[in-house]
Amino acid sequence: LKLGHFADKALISVVLQAVDGKASAVVMVNGISRRVVKNDGSAAFGKGREMSGILGRGIHAFSLDNVKSALEIVKKDQLSLKIVAVGGVSREQDAKGFFDSGAAAVMLGSAPMFDPTLAIQFKKSHPEW
Repeated sequence: LKLGHFADKALISVVLQAVDGKASAVVMVNGISRRVVKNDGSAAFGKGREMSGILGRGIHAFSLDNVKSALEIVKKDQLSLKIVAVGGVSREQDAKGFFDSGAAAVMLGSAPMFDPTLAIQFKKSHPEW
C-alpha cells in the first residue's frame, strides 16, 4: 500500500490501524500534494490539475519525518506492518537515515533517472541493506 504525505500526524495512526492485518507493509511517502501554479496564478498543469504530487529531493525531510512517525506508531501499538521508505533519496546518507530509523527497505524513485547505478553503489557500500 503506497501512501502520500501526512501533514496531520494523527492521521498516520488512523491509516496504519485501519490497514494492519490487511496489508503486510506500507510504502511512504509517495509524494506531497500541493497546488502548482504558473506566474499568473493559473494551474501549471491545466484546469482540473490544480493539485499535483511533488516528488524528488525536495521532499526528503518530510518523508523521513512521516516514516519516523509511522515506525513509532507501529512499535507503540505493536502493529504487524513493515514500513518501506521512499521520498527524496538521492544520496547514501538519505537511505541511511531511513534504515537507521527502522525502515524495512528503501526505494529510489527519481534519482535513478539521473544515475541508474545508484542502488548498486549503495549496496556495495552497505551490503547489509
